[in-house]
Amino acid sequence: MQKREETKREKFVILSLIFIILISASVSAGWFDWIKTMTGRAASKSTNVSVPISGTDPISIELVSVSASINPSEGNPKDVTIYIKASDTNGVADINDTSFSANFTKSGQPTRENSSCVWIEDLDANSANYSCTITMWYWDESGTWNIGVKGRDYGSGSWSHNTTQTFTYNELKALVISPDEIAWSSISPGATDQDANNDPTTVNNTGNYNQTTNAINVTAINLIGESVSTVWIDAANFTVHTSSGSECGGIPLQNATQVTITMSDSNPGNLSAGGGVGQETIYYCIPNVPNIQSQTYSTTAGGSWTISF
Repeated sequence: MQKREETKREKFVILSLIFIILISASVSAGWFDWIKTMTGRAASKSTNVSVPISGTDPISIELVSVSASINPSEGNPKDVTIYIKASDTNGVADINDTSFSANFTKSGQPTRENSSCVWIEDLDANSANYSCTITMWYWDESGTWNIGVKGRDYGSGSWSHNTTQTFTYNELKALVISPDEIAWSSISPGATDQDANNDPTTVNNTGNYNQTTNAINVTAINLIGESVSTVWIDAANFTVHTSSGSECGGIPLQNATQVTITMSDSNPGNLSAGGGVGQETIYYCIPNVPNIQSQTYSTTAGGSWTISF
C-alpha cells in the first residue's frame, strides 16, 4: 500500500515538472515557436519587401517656337500659340502632361495666361511637345512682353520654370469714328459761336496706340458751295476741342493741313467696357460765320476731312 502511494507521488511530480516546462517554453520562445519545436512545422513565413523610387529628377522645359514679334488684330483678340519641349531623365511617362501652363507679362499690364496647355506628342523616351495658346487683346500695350512657362513631373512633384524668352507686341494705330459726317443746322451769315448739331465725333481706338496728349489730328479742307462752286468757307473758320462748351475757343483748323488737337488722348482700352474707355471726343464750332452767299457748303466736291492718330 505504501509503495503504491509513493508511485502516485512520483507520477504527480513528473507531471508537474512537464507542466512547468511547457509554461516556460511558451513564455520564453513564444507559443508558435514552441509549436514549431514540437511539430517541426513553421507557423510564419518571411516576406521580401522592395520599394523602387523613381522620378526624383525634375523636368526641364525648353521653348522651341516663339514669334519674335506679334501684330495686334484691330478691334479683336489675338491668339498667340507657343510650343514647348519638356524632358525628363526618368522617362516621358513621369511627365505630368496636365500640369503645364504659360503666361505673358509686362509691367503695368494684366497678365495674359493659359493654365491648360495641351500635349501634342511624345518625341522620344524622355521628351514630349506641348502647345500653349494665349489670347492677347488689341488694347494690350505695345513693347516687350515676358514669356513664362511651368510644369512638373509625377515623381519629384517639383515645379520647373522657363522664363528666358520674350516677344515684341507691335504698336497698332487704328481707329473708327462715329458719326462719319459732321453737320450744322441752317445758320446765318455773320452769326457767332455756331456749334455743329450732331457732334461730337467719337474716336474709337481699335488698336493699342497710346499717347496722352497730341494724340488726334484733324485734316480739314475748305467747304465748297454746292450751287456756286466759286464761293467757299475756308477751313480756318472752324475750331475743334475735346470738351463740349469749349469748342468755339478751340484749335483753328487749316485747309489741307494736319492739325493736332493738343488736349486729345488716344485712350486705348476695351471698347466693350463702355463709359468712354477707348474713346475720345471732338466737338466743332464756327466762331464767326463769314458774310457769304446763302447756299449749302460741303466737302462733296473736294473730298473729306480726315481724323487720324
